[in-house]
Amino acid sequence: LYSFFIISILGAMFMAVSWEIFELLLGEALIQKSEYLYDTSLDLIMSFLGAIAGSFYAHLKEINLIS
Repeated sequence: LYSFFIISILGAMFMAVSWEIFELLLGEALIQKSEYLYDTSLDLIMSFLGAIAGSFYAHLKEINLIS
């Protein structure tokens, strides 16, 4: 269980950081420079929370608490 949560969270954070690097290379970050830090931190926080929620849901499906 513990390793499942860690792998899920690390995978989601890897994808979130990859997306932020893509945005930076694409130039999206330079257009709205003043809001870039806020946007990036909010994206990373939401990815973290989504990974926790998704892995918890998958765990509940695995132990058959949710049909």
